[in-house]
This record gives sequence, C-alpha cells and structure tokens, in this order.
Amino acid sequence: LEGNVLFKSGWRRICAELHRKNPITSKNCKKSDVVLANKLSIDREYNIYQCLNGLIEVSIPIMVENVHLGNLSTGQFFFKPPDKEFFINQAKKYDFDEKDYLNSLNQVPIVDKSEIEKHLSFLINMVGILTELSLSKKKHFETNKTLMESEKKFKILYNFSPDMYVSVSPKDATILLCNETLLKTTGY
Repeated sequence: LEGNVLFKSGWRRICAELHRKNPITSKNCKKSDVVLANKLSIDREYNIYQCLNGLIEVSIPIMVENVHLGNLSTGQFFFKPPDKEFFINQAKKYDFDEKDYLNSLNQVPIVDKSEIEKHLSFLINMVGILTELSLSKKKHFETNKTLMESEKKFKILYNFSPDMYVSVSPKDATILLCNETLLKTTGY
C-alpha cells in the first residue's frame, strides 16, 4: 500500500525502463501506485485508472479478513490511441530520447475495455483463491502452534506430576508412556 513493488512480470518498456528509472517520472509512478491504486474499498473489486505518466493501469485489492494488505496491479495499456503530443511533451520535459520514447510508446497495446473486464474476472478470482489459500495456511500454522504449546504443557504436567502416570496400550498392555515420578518410584 506504500507503493513498493514486490514482484513484477511483463511490464512495458516505457514503464519499467523509462518512467520508473527517471527520478522525476518514478515519483509519478510511486504516487500512482499509492494514491490512485489505493482508491479502493471493500465493496469494489478493482480500480481502473490512468497513471500520472499517461498509461492505463488496474489495481485489484488483496484483502485478508477485511484488511487491505496490498494490490495486484496489471496494466500499461490504452483504451484508445494515445495522445502523441502528450508523450512528445513528456519526452522533452523529462529528457527522454524522443525517438526511443515514442518507439516504446508504440509497443503499448490498445485494448478494448470489455476485453480488460473479461481478464479482470480471472484475476479477481485468482486473487481470491490465493488469499484464501494464504489465510488457510496461516490458520493451519496458528493451529499447529497452539497444538504444540498445548502438548508442551501436557508433557510438563504429565512428567513432573507428584503422582505416577502410565499410559498402556489397550491391545496388548504394553507401556506407551510413563512419567518421571513412576520411573523414580519403581526404579525402572
């Protein structure tokens, strides 16, 4: 939620190698990642926005037990052909090589909004599944921790009790477990 990118894959060159590496435009990226991407609420499944450097991006909130932990972001596309003048002015303003910058711009796909919404359904489901798996793993870990603490307490009570305890197999009467008091008292 602070705009730290933990993992990225398949980013467009204009974003990854130009905007995010320029000291001024990278600040725009950070603002976009924090302010625009986080304009989400529990009742919204995603947020489509234009980043401060002119590209379209989508954020899907990662919610665990109604706590917004982060976002899955996808993007760097356009819904319609980009305003070339805007990007020519950006190239001049931020001292990008204009030809290289515009070539990178031309690699950004133009995608119909309905196509994006179809893909978002998949991504929203994927985020939901990953969140549920993570939550399940967390609860499993917490249950195991509680069980181990309980077993530790049981062993202390069982082993150091002033009374003799022995656990015997109901099948063949073999001793499965006995405490220290029994061992000391019987000498076994």
